[in-house]
Amino acid sequence: PPKIVDITIESNNNGILMENEQVILKCLARGNPPPTIQWNITEYKSLFDKRMDRNIIPFNNKLLIRNFSRTAPINYQCIADNGIPPRDTRTRHLVPATSTVGVKMA
Repeated sequence: PPKIVDITIESNNNGILMENEQVILKCLARGNPPPTIQWNITEYKSLFDKRMDRNIIPFNNKLLIRNFSRTAPINYQCIADNGIPPRDTRTRHLVPATSTVGVKMA
């Protein structure tokens, strides 16, 4: 079955999530056959579809957030599935820093 190893965060500020910056989440998963990755944003109530927010773009195993802000969703769920049950899920909680002090990432 698939196994999510980690969800990493790429940002322009060494892991400090600043407003109006680009953030990329990368879901690292393994399994045989290799799992496909889907992203679920609980605030959107469903998986990405044709009505997807143009500020948040899934590609490959990544999720690009073009303009991260305090109005952006805060919970991003990676779902790994390779057809062998059970699927694996992991959620990353993101909150922008309010100053240069930094932010905790769960």
